Amino acid sequence: MELNNVAMRYFERYMSAIGIIGHSIFIFQTYKVLQTHSSEDISLLGFTMAFISICSWLFYGLVTHDKVLVRVNIFGFAVALVCILSIIFVRLY
Repeated sequence: MELNNVAMRYFERYMSAIGIIGHSIFIFQTYKVLQTHSSEDISLLGFTMAFISICSWLFYGLVTHDKVLVRVNIFGFAVALVCILSIIFVRLY
C-alpha cells in the first residue's frame, strides 16, 4: 500500500522530528560534560560507535537520495561530533 503525497509529507516531517529528538541525547551529554568538566561516567567507545552508525546512515541516505535520512543524520553527525570532541577535550585537559 502506497501513501498519498499529503500523508507521505506528514510522515516525513514526523520521522524528521523523531530523528532529531533521538539525536538530541548528544546535546544533553555535551552539556553535562562541559558543565561538570568531567567525562568519567560517559563511554567514549559507545558514543564513537553511535557516531559511526550515524555516518553510515548518512551515507546510505545520500546514496539512496532519502531526504529524511540525510537531514536527520546531518544533524546527528554535527551534535555527535561535538559531543565526542568535548569528551576527548575534557579528558585531555
